[in-house]
Order: sequence, then C-alpha cells, then structure tokens
Amino acid sequence: AQMAKSIRLRNEIITPAPKSALARAAQPDPNEPAVSGLYLIQFERIPPADIRAQLQSQGVELLHFIPDDAYIARFTGVRVSQLTRDPDVRWVGPLEARHKLDPRLTQRLSKGLAGRNAVKVLIAPGTPRAELAVIYRHLVNTQPRIRFSLGTTYQGDIDPAGLRVLAQSPAVVWIEPAPRMKLVDQVATEIVAGEPQS
Repeated sequence: AQMAKSIRLRNEIITPAPKSALARAAQPDPNEPAVSGLYLIQFERIPPADIRAQLQSQGVELLHFIPDDAYIARFTGVRVSQLTRDPDVRWVGPLEARHKLDPRLTQRLSKGLAGRNAVKVLIAPGTPRAELAVIYRHLVNTQPRIRFSLGTTYQGDIDPAGLRVLAQSPAVVWIEPAPRMKLVDQVATEIVAGEPQS
C-alpha cells in the first residue's frame, strides 16, 4: 500500500488519498471541460526535466514547489482526468481562495471588519495584463512592485470585498498583511515632518 503524503501549504495541510488501481485505469471523459487557472499537483516524486517538458506541452506550468513533491501550477486548457491517469501524478486539485490567504487576513474577514487592510500580494509570473488590471483596480495606495523568480509582489490597501476578489483571481498566489512603518517617537516624527518650530 502507498504511504500517505501531505501537501503542506502555509495555512492548511492537505493529505490526499493514494490513487487506487481503479482510478489509474479509468478512461478520461471525452466530454470533460478543459480547465485553466492555478492548481495544486502532487507527484510520486519530484518530476525530472523530461517530465516537466511533457507537462509544459500539455498546458501545465509548474510555478512553486510545496512539500511533499507538490507544486502550485498554472493550467492552460488542461483535462484533469487525463492528467491524473499519468502514473507520476499522485493528486490534482484547485488552488482555492482560502489557500491563498494568510490566516491573519482570514480572521479579519471572519470577524466582518470593515475598512481597508494593508496587504502584500504575490502574483504568478507571466500574468496577463488583463488580470494585472483587476489587481490594480482593487489596490489603493499601491507601492512599487518587486519582481522575484517566484513572481511579482504588489503592496497596497484593500477593502474586504476587494480582498475576496483577489483571492479568487487566477493570477494571485498568496496574500498576507503588509508591514506598516510606525512613528514610535518624537525623533522619528521630526525626521519625517521636520523639526518643531520653537
């Protein structure tokens, strides 16, 4: 029997059931719609370069590694049942909105707090301009973006409704509270505002 293997997200642990022989032998449904967006995919082992190239040709782009042997992936026109028949693929599931929210933001939403929150948003690399426009539309006081190999971060203020929209976006990988600089004493205030008049 296969050992259980978890997908350890920052805010949740998913432990998929091992694929049964019946599931591995099942024929893909010809009427199954192709899907696009961000998904979680777990492998029996970390896929080597040839498997990655094969996946890329099927519309599966691996973006971020997640323990154990899993990735956040961008799907473009993928039939999930066909993908799960691959003996190297252990489990596939959507990256849901709740998976993308830092627990501190989830708590604030559950308490029904109004007003804006300062957030940092990680956007998947290669995101189309149309999706970026949606993100800009909901962020206020946007800070300069920072590019990493994992994607691009945007920082700004957002209200609860906008936060829910961004969590549903196929471009957004992760949202967390942004650090706020605080003026903790008179010296800091004078640096920003100038010396007080005597």
